[in-house]
Amino acid sequence: MKEYYGTKRIQAVECVNEDGRPGYNVKYPDGYMSWSPKEAFEAAYRESGRMHFGHALAALREGRKVIRDDWKLRSNWLGTISYVSLHAREDESELHLFMKMSGREMEAEWSPEEEDALAEDWCVVE
Repeated sequence: MKEYYGTKRIQAVECVNEDGRPGYNVKYPDGYMSWSPKEAFEAAYRESGRMHFGHALAALREGRKVIRDDWKLRSNWLGTISYVSLHAREDESELHLFMKMSGREMEAEWSPEEEDALAEDWCVVE
């Protein structure tokens, strides 16, 4: 058997199944519904606000905005921008991270520091 890692956005509600086992009813982006045991679900998913940087990157690739919990007061957020570099072929584009800073029109390219890359307080913002 091969080993897999996965990151996807879902909706879920904690519940107890007909056998009395704790778990979650899960709704996937395509509308598929399933039930997952509590231990398996909590090992695989993190609620927004408790995400690690890998989850934040997955959200950024979907075109969503993310922040660290302690950035909320400053209204800064990260997003992605795609552009064709001078060295790329015509059909290739590069994805770059940028930070939008509160009260400023400008956006600045951003690279994570060690603290950001290891943090588990990333949130998706609408």
